[in-house]
Amino acid sequence: MKRKQGFSLFEMVIVIAVVGLLSAAAIPSYFNVRDGAKEAIILNTGQAVISANASVLGEAILEGKDEGRTQIGEVKVWNGNIVMRANNLERALKTNLQVVNYKLFNQIGNEDTAILHGVYVMHSEDYQSYKSSGTLPSCFVRAVQRKHEEGKLVIDTNTKMC
Repeated sequence: MKRKQGFSLFEMVIVIAVVGLLSAAAIPSYFNVRDGAKEAIILNTGQAVISANASVLGEAILEGKDEGRTQIGEVKVWNGNIVMRANNLERALKTNLQVVNYKLFNQIGNEDTAILHGVYVMHSEDYQSYKSSGTLPSCFVRAVQRKHEEGKLVIDTNTKMC
């Protein structure tokens, strides 16, 4: 009795055809996912610009510079809003916010072992006050990345009432 070794040419052609069909179906999906990811990045960046402008406007109001053309730090503003030029917007995105690693705080809740990473975000003046007094400010954001029960990573944000 003769044993068959390997695949016949016909079987190989069928396998190559099936792989080709699967590839042809998957490639458009890959490009759709890439396009969707690019769109999400652009939309998120747009929201960051809106948030940066709101932050600068808040600073302008605090400093009494919300009328006419002026400057807050290195950021040029007009009626409290960012003057939309590339270099000015880059400076505006560097805000007066202080971002501090979560593990550096000795606060209740830091013993949560499901938390992998996290940050506190607060105004730089409030951070200086925290450093000298050890008391968290009345207004801050805590964002943590934790492992969910199903093993997935999730991000939780809590805004302390301002």
